[in-house]
Amino acid sequence: MNYTNTIVISAINLVEGGTLSILKKCVQELSLNNFTEKYKIKVLVHSMDLLPKYSNIEYIAYPLSKKSWIFRIMYEYFYFYFISLKLKPCIWISLQDMTPFVITKKQYVYMHNPSPFFQKKKEGMQLSLKFQLFVLFYKYIYKINVHRNTAVIVQQYWFREKISKLCRVSKSKIIVAYPEFEKKEIFSENELRKNQFFYNAFPREFKNFEVICEAAEILSNKLPDNNWNIYLTIDGTENSYSQKVVQKFRYNSHLHFIGLISREKCEEYYQTSEVLIFPSLLETWGLPISEFKLYNKKMILSDLPYAREAANGAEKVIFFDPRDSKQLAAIMESVIRNDNSKHFTAIPKLECDEPFCSSWKELFKKIL
Repeated sequence: MNYTNTIVISAINLVEGGTLSILKKCVQELSLNNFTEKYKIKVLVHSMDLLPKYSNIEYIAYPLSKKSWIFRIMYEYFYFYFISLKLKPCIWISLQDMTPFVITKKQYVYMHNPSPFFQKKKEGMQLSLKFQLFVLFYKYIYKINVHRNTAVIVQQYWFREKISKLCRVSKSKIIVAYPEFEKKEIFSENELRKNQFFYNAFPREFKNFEVICEAAEILSNKLPDNNWNIYLTIDGTENSYSQKVVQKFRYNSHLHFIGLISREKCEEYYQTSEVLIFPSLLETWGLPISEFKLYNKKMILSDLPYAREAANGAEKVIFFDPRDSKQLAAIMESVIRNDNSKHFTAIPKLECDEPFCSSWKELFKKIL
């Protein structure tokens, strides 16, 4: 087949949160760094309104893609085959975990859903049916057509190890591409509040808000009158999980359920908080870790591979078992009492093994 100079970016399932940010960064890089002088860029999306308009980028919308998994599978494994025959792209990049059946010179898939590697191991933990299905089926979704890819793209080294074993793909064919973070000077317009703890996350079961609340219950019995406060970005209205957490712990005066907040408000809490707590049981990266470490303040993080990698280069970190509220309470108590028995340590910068990219620009130069 005579391939055209067309690049297809497939992203019909990315509509919100971190995955949409990935898509926006990807499209911005293609538009602003002269790639469009050589290639025609076509981006397959759920809706035309999700992304900024660029004169040199063409969007093609598939509004049915989020209606059900039947439509998603139909597009990935049947319809896109005919699209590829029509466009004859030289490169097809799927940003949404699944490897479609397409005809192209070079094919890549960006895998970013860590659910197949979730380990429950927490007594009494309730998981939604949707998440349980993700855990079950993504193990198979990742494997379908995976060897059609020129390379697989992931965000962290631990994820490369897991995907290599799960899909039997050589690590030399899995590119670790760190997400880009805006470089900015950190200055605080707000005064630091001693003993203020902060956790910023959207409420899902694996985000593990309850371990912080359980630690707060323990601390309330030991330090009832001390001036310490915990701010959590849920208020019980987001979903059934947040509702259960807030209802159970709403009477604890040290817990402040502030609900979902804006980017600007989040920066305010980063500035005023003494400590970030990040107890999530599952992440592809853990964006608040990277954002908060720019402030060179204390972080209490899950002792899990994603957090250790995201925290590389941070100056004041202590890791804990995210299923152990007593351990978390002990670390928080040491902060409140200004007791140095719990040591916050610096995390050495990670040596990056190839294939590795630290930006979309680097990634595109490697794969185009």
